Amino acid sequence: MRYIKLLVASVLLVSMTACTVDNESDLDMLGYIKTINIIGPDKITFEQISGIEQTKATSVDNGSALVFRWAAGDTLGIFPNKGNQVEFPITSQESSTSASFDGGGWALRNNASYAAYYPFNVWNYHLNNKTIVLDYSGQVQNGNGSFEHLSAYDYLASAKTTPENNMVTFQMDRQGSILYIDIVVPEPATINSLTISCDEAIFVEKAALDISGNNPVVTPIETKESLTLNFENTATTEQNETVRAYMAVQPLDFSSKTVTATLMTDAATYTAPVVSRVVNKGKAAFLRFSESFKGRIVITDDTSALLTYKGGTASFNFASDVEFQVNISSNATSWVSQSSTRSLSSHTLDFTVAPNQGTLQRTAVITVSSPRSTESIEFTITQYGRTNSFAITSAGSDAKVPTISGGNLSGLVDWGDEVTLWSATAVHHWGDPENQHTAEYFVSNANSFSFSNLTSLVNVDVSNFN
Repeated sequence: MRYIKLLVASVLLVSMTACTVDNESDLDMLGYIKTINIIGPDKITFEQISGIEQTKATSVDNGSALVFRWAAGDTLGIFPNKGNQVEFPITSQESSTSASFDGGGWALRNNASYAAYYPFNVWNYHLNNKTIVLDYSGQVQNGNGSFEHLSAYDYLASAKTTPENNMVTFQMDRQGSILYIDIVVPEPATINSLTISCDEAIFVEKAALDISGNNPVVTPIETKESLTLNFENTATTEQNETVRAYMAVQPLDFSSKTVTATLMTDAATYTAPVVSRVVNKGKAAFLRFSESFKGRIVITDDTSALLTYKGGTASFNFASDVEFQVNISSNATSWVSQSSTRSLSSHTLDFTVAPNQGTLQRTAVITVSSPRSTESIEFTITQYGRTNSFAITSAGSDAKVPTISGGNLSGLVDWGDEVTLWSATAVHHWGDPENQHTAEYFVSNANSFSFSNLTSLVNVDVSNFN
């Protein structure tokens, strides 16, 4: 099956005879159907975009439509009211508005009822007419504006039909919907994929088509939080160039949901919020974005750092595919300063923290944002106030941890490779047991400390412990 972007009807007259029957008189005598009429689904007309400014990038010509046309090699599946499916491949000329079906030795009888579906799937021989699988996964669009991939996902079915006068007519109707999407790509790039996602599993990836009753019924059997359209041979060469995409879906209502589109290119990842709407069965729905596609800023590591009163360096890691700016909260600009930024897509921000001469704890908030991104991230630096300290040097991979005495104890331990909150049960492991390591304890209200044994103890520095 192929699609053409025209306004034409699609009515197919099909004649079929069984290979075991020699002529029409034999067909009459045996009670076989001589003629099958197949009426294709209505054309899908694009809705006119309203409510937003009409621009060349997002406008759709009023009256433009996708029209269903058969092509040689397409196959229709027909189920009788009892028994297995029969496949009817089209043998007519490519893109014809009429087609002939060859049942390959099969013929339909007048004394049975039938229902048809498209596209034919050989695996349905193992199922029945109540469980025909509709699978929307794996859609790939080959080129900007191409809709050839839709033929494998634009599922059609007819109501149950009873032959009359040696003739049966199948009215084929769409069981799904078509999304058409104009993607304004910020930078020239090769387009890899577009994913539509929600925080709820509202997208039907697989469904069961039942054509055993009077009318087709579709029941979801597998839902996902996202659907993805992959691209081949699709690229832009200018900033803000538009890519037209098509995706087949089951009808859905996300008028009260938060839905996001994620565009992946070979250069960057962009996101945009999707305007809420209802996608109706058998219709085409234009997918709008309430904002332009923008890049992403993603946290890849811890978002907070602890420092002792002595100060030092706080490092934070994140990923970004857009230019970004760093803002230090106004209360911390006198004691926190950015010292470096490393890498391209993955970034490390280093901040120099000055010593804290006071006894009070202080906090700095670092915000990373971009005018080209819908996201921002925050990092927090917490620096404790000045307090007494002592240092313990030990050998081996495990820290030599003392027992500290005092009331209302609290503070930090600088293990050399990280700073953590102090606890009476603190244990730290280093990866190189052949070396000596020093841990410095900054614990308020400590008046003494002791060890249960001196094994692996190398040195105790109490010069800052009063």
